[in-house]
Amino acid sequence: MSRALLGAALFLCLAAGAAQEPVELTIRATGYAQGVGYTSRDRAVLDAKQKALVEFLRAMVASEDLKLFRPVLRSTEQYIPRHDLLRTDEVDGDTRVEIDAYLMEAPLHRDIAAIMLPRLPEKPRVLLLIGEQMEEDPMLAVPDFGTAELALKKYLDDKGLETRGADTLEDTVPYPRLIEVVNGGIEEGSAFALGCPDHVVVVGSAVSASAGGDDTAAMKTNAARLTLNIYRGADGKLMDDVVCDAIVHSTDPHTGGIAAIQDACGKAQGSVITAAVLAVLSTRASDQVLVTVLHPQTQEHLNAVIQAIETHPSAGRVEQLFFSPTLARLALPYEGPMGDLSDYLSTITIAGRPLEVTRVLQREMELTLK
Repeated sequence: MSRALLGAALFLCLAAGAAQEPVELTIRATGYAQGVGYTSRDRAVLDAKQKALVEFLRAMVASEDLKLFRPVLRSTEQYIPRHDLLRTDEVDGDTRVEIDAYLMEAPLHRDIAAIMLPRLPEKPRVLLLIGEQMEEDPMLAVPDFGTAELALKKYLDDKGLETRGADTLEDTVPYPRLIEVVNGGIEEGSAFALGCPDHVVVVGSAVSASAGGDDTAAMKTNAARLTLNIYRGADGKLMDDVVCDAIVHSTDPHTGGIAAIQDACGKAQGSVITAAVLAVLSTRASDQVLVTVLHPQTQEHLNAVIQAIETHPSAGRVEQLFFSPTLARLALPYEGPMGDLSDYLSTITIAGRPLEVTRVLQREMELTLK
């Protein structure tokens, strides 16, 4: 795309705006209050909203203990600002209501992440794969240590996350494949994320352009748009899509473009951090184990690993989520102690290759075929 067309297209996008409709989750709940009348009905509605919020929190953190979330529960109306009253009953002098509660997911996810981040058993691991096109660039490229990658990495590292960029993929993923992923759609990004050992894989692009008269103009307006798809590594699920815009005034279009991209990354950091924390929390369900197998080499060797797991008396049927010669992902129903499963698998040999348990953390296990 020519410089003029790139600038025109970007500024048209900025004019249109990148606002997204807030996401609401509908939860049906029942509430009770003593007495009858308008005041009792309002108390019953609040009781129903709090029950809906408790149900959501328990599902998110896979725990019955919600002491950490008392500040959240005290702000129920902030997360559930509206509802539909479906039914009101007066029974033995008390009030019972049934409502559809409309829960605002984004602010609640953000606050859950803020509470849980310092309490996670391990740092969330994030892979950043971001294509860039500055105004002077003829097309989108995936640079090592690009402006967007470095800016996001600094924000995330400062918050305690572990991040890596495109330079760590040089020995395993051909550059044309990286371009395909960055330019591809959700299915392409999801398939790529499944093949990465990270909790979260961020795929996207950062584009900048300038406007402000002819080349002799002293001050130019530099615009940037950052577009990110955030995937969960365990299953390739798209957890969030983010579009952030920024405008910076500068005498140098290149410097201004860099500053605009950095500003857009600052706006996007919260969404990436939230997705990373939720990705770690989502692996903590007590009835499922996520298994990463390193260096299976062949599907036949992976099939042998699956058969070995399924011979454990407490393991259910294994689901294969992803396979490549260097990494595979499995999921299995299992409610027993992780130590028992680890000890059992440590005795297995596949085609003369010992199966080594290299990491166990809560409901996640990493196996390596030596």
